[in-house]
Amino acid sequence: MPCRAELRHSRSQLAPLAANLLTSATRAMADRRSALNQSSKLLLSLSYKSVLARGYAVIKDEAGNLVQDKAALSPGDAVAIEFADGAVGATIAGSPVIKKKPRPPSDGGTQESLF
Repeated sequence: MPCRAELRHSRSQLAPLAANLLTSATRAMADRRSALNQSSKLLLSLSYKSVLARGYAVIKDEAGNLVQDKAALSPGDAVAIEFADGAVGATIAGSPVIKKKPRPPSDGGTQESLF
């Protein structure tokens, strides 16, 4: 009989500990799940693909290396341009296109003097 009494007493002490363990384990799993979700969101925000989605492009040379400045390219070089929705091949031309500023329309000297 004394063993059964001790066993009942031990069980009565163990039951709340088991409940606390289950609650703690559930809370720890929820905290880790939340941290993992936050890390996932951070990883997505730092991905270069999110930059592509904002309208930028990534340019790689024939070897697949990232082109970081125009000095790395020469006319005739083949490159791959990666956009958010896919990639295209291109060939580097000569100097960049210089856009001329539009001239104001000439009035032909017909404007009256303001003085």
